[in-house]
This record gives sequence, C-alpha cells and structure tokens, in this order.
Amino acid sequence: ASDFSLRIQSTPVVTIGGNQLTLGTGNSGEIGLFGGNHVISADLKLADISILVRYDGTKTLSGVLSGTRGPGGPDEINFWGNSDTSRIILTGSNTYETYSTIIYRGIVQVNSLGNANEAGSLGKNSLIRAGALDWNATIDYVGAGNSTDRQIRFNDTTGAADTGGFSLLSNGSGPLVFTSGTLNNYIAGQNNLGNRIFTLGGTNANTNEIQSVITNNKATGDGTGFSDTQGTIGITKTEAGRWILSGNNTYTGSNTVSAGLLIAAHANALGSTYAGTTVSSGASLGLEGNITTAAEALSITGTGDAGGGALRNVSGANTYAGPVTLTGDARIGADAGSLAVSGAITGTNQVLTIVGSGTVTLSNAGNTFGSGLTGITAGLVVDGGTLKNGVNNAVNSNLIAQVKSGTWDLNGYDQTIRSEWGKGLLLGDAAGSSAPTVTTGTGTLTIQGETVSGAQARIDYWSAGNPLGGVVNGKVAYSSPNNILGVITLDSTNADIDLTINAVISKVGGAGGGYFLKGGAGTLLLNGLNTFDVAAPRVDAGTLILGVNDPANGSAGALGQGTAQVTVGINDTNNYDAALLLKNGVTSARSVRTMNNTQTGHASDTRTLGGYDSTGTATFSGPIELFNTANDGGMTRLQALGSSTVAFSGQIVDNLSDTAVGINKIGAGTVVLSGSNSYRGATTVTAGKLTVNGVLGSGAVSVAAGSTLAGSGTIGGTATVSGLLSPGNSPGVLTLSSLVLTSTATTLMEINGLTRGGLYDGINLTTSGGLTYGGALSLSFGLGSAVADQTTFDLFSFAGTPTGDFSSVTSSGFYTGTWSQVASGTWSLVSGPQTLTFSAATGDIIVVPEPGALALAAAGIGLAVAAWARRRLAA
Repeated sequence: ASDFSLRIQSTPVVTIGGNQLTLGTGNSGEIGLFGGNHVISADLKLADISILVRYDGTKTLSGVLSGTRGPGGPDEINFWGNSDTSRIILTGSNTYETYSTIIYRGIVQVNSLGNANEAGSLGKNSLIRAGALDWNATIDYVGAGNSTDRQIRFNDTTGAADTGGFSLLSNGSGPLVFTSGTLNNYIAGQNNLGNRIFTLGGTNANTNEIQSVITNNKATGDGTGFSDTQGTIGITKTEAGRWILSGNNTYTGSNTVSAGLLIAAHANALGSTYAGTTVSSGASLGLEGNITTAAEALSITGTGDAGGGALRNVSGANTYAGPVTLTGDARIGADAGSLAVSGAITGTNQVLTIVGSGTVTLSNAGNTFGSGLTGITAGLVVDGGTLKNGVNNAVNSNLIAQVKSGTWDLNGYDQTIRSEWGKGLLLGDAAGSSAPTVTTGTGTLTIQGETVSGAQARIDYWSAGNPLGGVVNGKVAYSSPNNILGVITLDSTNADIDLTINAVISKVGGAGGGYFLKGGAGTLLLNGLNTFDVAAPRVDAGTLILGVNDPANGSAGALGQGTAQVTVGINDTNNYDAALLLKNGVTSARSVRTMNNTQTGHASDTRTLGGYDSTGTATFSGPIELFNTANDGGMTRLQALGSSTVAFSGQIVDNLSDTAVGINKIGAGTVVLSGSNSYRGATTVTAGKLTVNGVLGSGAVSVAAGSTLAGSGTIGGTATVSGLLSPGNSPGVLTLSSLVLTSTATTLMEINGLTRGGLYDGINLTTSGGLTYGGALSLSFGLGSAVADQTTFDLFSFAGTPTGDFSSVTSSGFYTGTWSQVASGTWSLVSGPQTLTFSAATGDIIVVPEPGALALAAAGIGLAVAAWARRRLAA
C-alpha cells in the first residue's frame, strides 16, 4: 500500500479545521479515515499523482479539494470505502482537475454535479469511473438540482466474474440530469466480459433524467468476438423516486423496475430487446414523449407506483409494442394522454386492471390475460380513465369484465365476454368520480352465458357508493343455452338510477323463448328499442324503468319485440320489492302481472306500477292482472309523482280463483283509471289524486286526508273520503255505490252552467240510503252572470234518506260567500236579489228571489192595483 499522506484512526470523532492542508509530495498518497464519523473542514490541496481516499462508516470532507493534473498535481483521485455502504460526504465546491475520479467502492455523497468545466463535489474535467471487481459504487446526489455533461465508465475491470455495479441516487430537492452524448465511456476493444448492473435510485420524484446513450461495456462489432451476453449493462430502478431514460440506448442487459417510476422517453430507451424488462409489485414503467417502443418483452405485476399502474402512460400518445406478461394481478394505467399496447398481453390466471385519467388501448387479438380464471372473478377490471379496443376481441372472450369507474369503449369493434350465474358484465362495486360506462359505438358487446342448466347471460351493477350509477351505450347481444338475460342492480342510495342501458339489446340467433330478468334492489333504466324476444319478461326485484315505448306488438321496444306478459314481483322466501315505472312520454301496451309474495313474513313486500318522473304523462295501455298465488291478499301500488299524470287505460283484473287483490295510489301526482276494471280488492288513495274515468269493481275505496278522488266513471264499492272529493273532469258526474264523507273531507263541486255533467258536477249514488255527508262543501261558480230564479242544481242524486251533514259550506266565483246553516241539513247564501239554498235531504241547490225582494215586489203590485181601482171609480 502507499504511504498515508493523512491517516485518522480513532473511535472518538476528530475534526480538522484551519487553513489549507497540502497532501503529498508528488508520488502516490493516501488519506485514511477510520473509526468515528470524522470531519475535515480544512481545504485540501492534492499534490500526489494518485490520491487514494480510504474510509469506513460515514466521513465528511467539507473543505475545497484542489489540485491540477500534471507535475505537482493529481492525475486521479480514488474513493474506496471498506464496504458497499461506507459513505463519504463531499460538501465543498471542489476545483481539483484529474484525468479520472474513481469510486472503487462505497457511497460518495455529493451536493453539486455540474458540467465538466465547472467546479463541483467531484471536481471538474475528469471522467467518473465507478465500481471495481465485484464491489458496488454509489453516487448519492443531495443537491438542489443540476444538469451535467459528465460521463461515467461502469467498472472497466475485465474479469468475466466481476459483477460490481454502479448506483446513481437522486435524493436532493431538485432533479439531476445527464446530457452527454454517451453516458458510459467504455474502452473500445477492451475485454470487459463481466455483466454489470446500473442502478437508478433515490426518493426525488422530479424529472431526473439520463438523456445520454447508455451502451454495453464493449465496442459492438469491433471484431473481438463479444456476444450480447458479455460485457452487458442492465438497469435496475430502486426506491420511490423517478428517473427518465431518453437516450437511444443500445445496452443488452435486462431491466428491473423494483420501486418507484422508471420512464422510457425514447423508442429504444430500454436498450436492446435481447433481455427484456421486469416490473415488480409496487413499481412502474412509464412512457412519455409520443414514442412507440421497440418490441421489448415486459413482465409486470402489482398496482404500480402510487397505484398508477405497473405499465403507465405519463404524458403524450405512446405505444408499447412488445409482448406483456402478467406474472401476477397487474394494473396498466394512463395518468394522461393515451397508451396503446400493441403486443399480446398474457397471463391466463391473472387479472388486468385499467386505471388513471387517460386512455389505454388494447390492440392485439391474441390477448389471453384472465382467460383461465373460473367462477365469478373478473379477468378485466376498468377502474378509471378509458379502456379502448383497438381490434375485435381485444379482450379474450373467456373472461368476465368489470367496469368499476371510468369507461370501456369498444371503439366500434366487436367483443365477446363470458358470464356466470353469479356475475357477467359488472359495473360499479367501487366509489368513483365518474360513472362506470360501457360504450360500443358501431360494435357489439356479446355476453355469453354458461352452458350449464339454468345459466344466464348477466349484466350487473354493484353500487358501493358511486353516486353516478352505471351506463351501457351502443349495442349489446346475449347468448345462453336457456335464452336468459339477467340484469341485476344492487341498490345505491347515492344514485337516482343505478344502471342505465341506452344500448339496443338483441339475442344471438334471435329465437324466442327464455326470459329477461330484472333482479336486485336497485333501479334499471332501459332506453333502447330492444329486439330480443322472450317468453317471460320479469321484474323480480328492484325497479325497472322504461325510457322508450313498449308496443308489445312485434316491433322493437323497451322490453323487446315480443308480446309476452311482464311479471312484476316474485313469490320467494327473500324480501323483494318490485316496481315497473315509465318515463315521461312513454306508453307501454304490454300486459302486466303483479305477483304478490305469499311467503311468511312478506306482508310488507310491495309491487308498484306507475311513473318515474315528477312531470309529464306516462301511459299503461295494456291489461293489468293483480295476481296472488295464495290466500294472502296483497296490494299493488300505482305511483304518480309530483305534478305528473299516469294513465291506466287497460282493464285491471285480479285472479278470480284466489283472494281479492287491491291497489294503493301513492305519490303526489295523478293516476287516471279509464278501463273497465273488475279487481275485487280495496282501492286506497294514500297520496295525490286518483281519477276514475272507467269502472272500479266492488272493492271499497278509501281516500286519505290530503288526497283526492275525482273522475266521471263508476265505483262499484263504498267510497270513504277523508280528503278531497272532486267529481268529474272539470266538470263531470261521478257514480258510486255509496259514499261516506268523513269530518276531514272536502267536496268540491264546479258549477259553470245549467247542464249536469257537462257544465256542472254531479254525484250519483246507486245504493238506497248510501250517502253520508260530512266535512266541508266547497262550491266553485264559474258563471258569467246570475242564473234565473227557481234554477235547481242537482249535485247529489240518490234514493233513500241520506245521513249526516256538512260542517261548512263555502262558495267562490259569481256567487261568493260563506253559507249559513238555517236548519239541520239546510244551508243558504244571500247574493244580491237571490237566495241560494242547499238541502242535504234532496242534494240540490235551489236559486230563489231573496225574501225582501219578494216583499217589495208584492208591495209594488198592491199599489198598482189600488191606483187602477181609483181610476175606475173616478170614471
């Protein structure tokens, strides 16, 4: 060994300060720093030809190292730690100039690394040589950011077994960028047979970049007989930071991304395609620069750095052209811009998840990822951004697909996926900022059911907190041996509509039979003019909303082109509420059956028909059957919300062989019944308005306080009204078997002229003694002038003797005022020269001259007679 120019070997820390120290006498010298964490703050002038700095632990040289190569100065300075983790910290702006700065082993921490002609931690105008034998050398940059054209030779020892590597760490507050034409300066023709690893690490997440070309440690094609497996350089990315490779690299070693983000910004950034690239779990390989990579074989696993994808688009429009192997479940993502993966993605038992805010396009029909999975595990998951197909069946047809958030766009291509009994195309199942969406464009998504008995093709929506619901656009076809399509939506309290299918749904082969099934407690909106033909459309649970007409006459419609009856509800041991609703402007001509649940403990299960929107009009024009499978009765709800109107023009019947089933009007809107209805159960108006323009059967009618009964039809049972009774359709005559007006009822009668039913309201009672008065009577006179004396308005027409009385009578319009009760059952209003009297006994209003007017008229007649008599006597 050389003689020591300076040696400190002490366990206690030693600090050397003061003025400049001159080391060496022109020969080889050595600085030895051993023991404690020593600090030399004095400037050091290097006078030996070769200076070797030996150290262990952590040592600091904070002074300026100076000296110029040539006589009286150093040709090289060597840093040699006792181990790979020994660290020497250089904090001075060193000015020494040597031919080489050599890091044999250990860590050299620097805070500045400028261009070759600039002073910095590693001096200036010298080649950096790193690593020797099988030792590892490291430069740990902790500065505020530097751009440098310095070159680095990676271990130029020649032994084939020499495996020493070089690590470049960026741990400062700013990025480190290498700009030289070639980064590793090898010696042409030298037999550097050993294969080396160049490690990029650190925690700095700025744009650390190597713009330089990285080559092998040999001259390719120099006639020395080297192969691509000798003298190679491979790159390993470690730690959480970010590094960019943007050179036209030619190295042939493998790449390993173990942590953080390694970005390829040149088509050949990853070197030769000879050895391939591996991305470990938690790490990412990113692309930027609008590149198409060489066909580098890539193996990936895991979610990637910060969950952004093991393969990841950072910016721009880039293409990964090599084959991709999933060695575990893996993510591919796009932070922004677009990433096309044109190589085949394999990994038959692995799940591929698409993430990010940009677009990922799969454009290889040979993709097999996820195709070996069985059961209901999805082989493809879209969890953000947009996944596009670049070819037909870019996803293998033997997998289940899930869109948690973001969009799967078939981009006009055809795609087939499989489904199981428990899951098919699945949307949702994750909270997200965008609605999980599938869109096909001119392509068709075919959902293929299992071949086992009872299997179905399925579309599922699982809410899990996504406030936007799911959407399917374009064209969907289904195929199953049982001709069954099940759409299952789990209820999301955050979304008004859980799943909207705007797509046209067809059946592969087009044959009839099977059934369309809506299941799950959530809502499903069908907006497509669907062409499937099934024997049994079913709403077993949740809410099915029809957004387009359903003609049920062989033409395309919301429930297909078939004519089969749709069943709402299922007789099942589970608790299922079921509803079939129509959007504003929609007409359904299909026959509907509501199925009540007769299982124990299901008395509260509901079956609902009606409108979805709170404005406009929806129409059920087909027959309705209120069906019950056992003697539990039951009730079907008819819904109209807000100011909307829902019309039921078909006949509503129940099952004559079973217990009578009734209806319950709910919602603030108006339900209009205009068919010849014969159901035998009770009719309850819980809220809003029920207008009967057709016929109701013999069941009782109950109108709650705050609700309204109106219309010009016939009610075959007893109506008990605690709300508003407003006969007619402005005006009209309502016929009832019998009527009970409770103390909270209001009876509103419009009187616009002298024709009963045409110009003023009337109520007919068909049962003798079937009228009980109560509550308030409100009269609206829409007359333009007084009617003639002795005019009678026949408000209530009945036989027998009524009971009860009104608690008040008021009127508005031409005859306005509060009426006085002159006797039990008799109310009167004096209006100008006329008196209007309502008699409960007759149900009529009679208009007569006011009594004072009659007296004046009589007095006038007497005077006229006396005058005539006097004229006669005088004659």
